[in-house]
Amino acid sequence: MDWYYRNRSDSLVVLRCDEEDVYFEKVVFPFGVVSFSAPADAKVMVWGHCNGSVDILDSFVVSEGAQAVVPPAPLTMPEPVTTAATDA
Repeated sequence: MDWYYRNRSDSLVVLRCDEEDVYFEKVVFPFGVVSFSAPADAKVMVWGHCNGSVDILDSFVVSEGAQAVVPPAPLTMPEPVTTAATDA
């Protein structure tokens, strides 16, 4: 299933999931959003800078700490504008 995570901090963080059936690392810029695929029970760790070193700042189970991605509505193209030719 596809999910997204929003970084609400003003610091860069890294999402890391190292489960048996899924592995990913995603960089999330300050106030940025990232999407990822993972099973609902996967555990994700949020890594970032803390007191001068890199450490786990937070962790969550995907179904509780991320939100499901809602596919966007299909794009529709506007109808072309036609103009009638005029003879001068």
